[in-house]
This record gives sequence, structure tokens and C-alpha cells, in this order.
Amino acid sequence: IGNSELAASIANKVSKKSKRLVLIIDGHLLKPSLDEIYRLKNIQTNIKSHLTGADNTGLNIALDTLTKGIDIGDHLEAITKKVSPNLRVLLGNYNFYNYEHYDEKIIKSLLLKLQSHFQFIVLTVSDSPYDSLTMQGIHMSSINIFACGKQMKDIRYNYNLMKVLNAKQGISQLKNLIVSVD
Repeated sequence: IGNSELAASIANKVSKKSKRLVLIIDGHLLKPSLDEIYRLKNIQTNIKSHLTGADNTGLNIALDTLTKGIDIGDHLEAITKKVSPNLRVLLGNYNFYNYEHYDEKIIKSLLLKLQSHFQFIVLTVSDSPYDSLTMQGIHMSSINIFACGKQMKDIRYNYNLMKVLNAKQGISQLKNLIVSVD
């Protein structure tokens, strides 16, 4: 939560040490960056969807495909980018107008489908958990890692965020971890 570089580092290490299939999803909807971290280009398509504009990222194509009732299971290689033998990246949203157009039910369906194909999924999300993708990911995760700077204001913000998520969303604080990152 809040740090794509840390998420990429975790995904890289898990993929190397486990030899299992790992997927990292760029779910930071307002500030995607995994394309820069992994030096990847968007998927080249002319697909227009129910969302706004052309959908040239795996995330948007997957969500639109599921919305239309089409199973994405056989198309995961086409919508993800391979960065190592067992690490794939699902690039995120680059169209600001798509931010609030994701359907919570379809997001849950996508995450469940991905769980059936990958042994480990790392989802990088915004540090302001108000969009459906972030909230669904936080609810469905085994562990939530909140990345923050070493300043007390950053640690306090994340601690308070964890308390709010527990009180308002019922998310157990036992599956949350605050990590300070330089």
C-alpha cells in the first residue's frame, strides 16, 4: 500500500525464492508505475470498452472482458507481461476517467480468477483506500503491507488508517504490517 517499488521488490524476491508463479498487479489507479519499474510498454490494442477510451492495459482489458461475461483464464498470457520465468505483471489504469468506473463485483471476480492461476499475487495500491480495487484487495489479501517514510507523521497516518479500516471495514489489524521505507 503506497509504494510500488517495495511491491516490485517483494514480487521479485518471492518469484526467485519460491519458483512458483507470481503476479504483480498495478492497482495504484491514480499513479501507476510498474510499467516504469519493469520497463514495460502497454498492450497494443484498438479495444474500446464500456470504460472511457481505449483500454491498452491488462487490468482494463481483464475487467472489461469479465464485465462482458467472458472468461479470461485462457488469455492471461496475452494481458500480462512476463518479466522472468515465473513473474508476470498486470499493468494498471492510465486513464484518469476510469478511476471510479470499476465494479466491485467484477474486481472480486478478477481477483478470484487470478488466485486460481497464480500461487502468489502482489497488488500495489494507493495509500488512500477509497477505490473499489484497493478495498477489494485489502479485504481479500492474506497480508496488507503499509509502506511509509520514517517520519512520525507517515507512521501515524498508516497506524490511523489501519484503525479506520478495522473499525469501518472490519479488516483485522492482525493481517496488517506497517513498514518504513527509505
